[in-house]
Amino acid sequence: NLIDRYYTKQSSEQRSKQENAAIIQIAKDIKRMDALFQIPVINKLLSRTLYLWSLKHTASGYVQGIHDLITPFVYVFIDECLMHNFNGLNLASDYDAAFTILNERSTHGKLSKQQWFIIEADSYWCLDSLIEGLQMNYVDKQPGITLMVQQLREVAQRINAPLCAHLQQCQIEFFQFAYRWMNCLLMRELSMTHIIRLWDTYLCEGVQLSSGFTEFHVFVCAALLLSFSDKLMKMGFDEIILFLQDLKSVTNTWTEREIETVLSEAFVYQQLFGKQKQNVF
Repeated sequence: NLIDRYYTKQSSEQRSKQENAAIIQIAKDIKRMDALFQIPVINKLLSRTLYLWSLKHTASGYVQGIHDLITPFVYVFIDECLMHNFNGLNLASDYDAAFTILNERSTHGKLSKQQWFIIEADSYWCLDSLIEGLQMNYVDKQPGITLMVQQLREVAQRINAPLCAHLQQCQIEFFQFAYRWMNCLLMRELSMTHIIRLWDTYLCEGVQLSSGFTEFHVFVCAALLLSFSDKLMKMGFDEIILFLQDLKSVTNTWTEREIETVLSEAFVYQQLFGKQKQNVF
């Protein structure tokens, strides 16, 4: 049992300096997450899962941003459990009621210990499978992210050269705003409902699981950026940086229609500039 062996029955004195640093960083990152993930049983689930994952992946260890990547899986598996056990209750339309059930004062809320174990195990292995294809994003110097940002710049330049020229004139580098888009896969730019819709498409891209999260994600980021081109063209350095760093305040009002538009635009860009065209990638 990995939880007992490496987490529950191991004290800080028995862990290495690097392992203790990972636990501290994970705790800090979880504190910055949404209220749902602050519920004690979910908080502990995330802490264990992320720490155990870091132990089994010594090439990268725990890197900030990985905590964002597990949350859609935890959210979906909790939602599935609620729907099956509480007459179709779900987080999207019955958030307050679902939150109350999960935040019951008992140790595991109204879900059983076994149900939480299943959610935790499923979330762990989904995260493991996802990052297996994104390994270069989280090793030293993160070369995978550097490449994706470069590809985003090239796609944007081909589609909207005036916008790229304006960003350059304002002395804005793509890395200043797009690093987080690649590192956290837009988790901090879109609502959970929209992220799940986005990732649902990613999972259907290509034979390899990572295909959607690498190539297609770049085109989604391009479509997202260019959807605000008219606004960005009227802004200066400070305004652009603040706007792009706080996109969630804009996209929180989006409906499924806006996400479908972004996905449609991304698909067009992929057909024009994707690997099969050999124009950019």
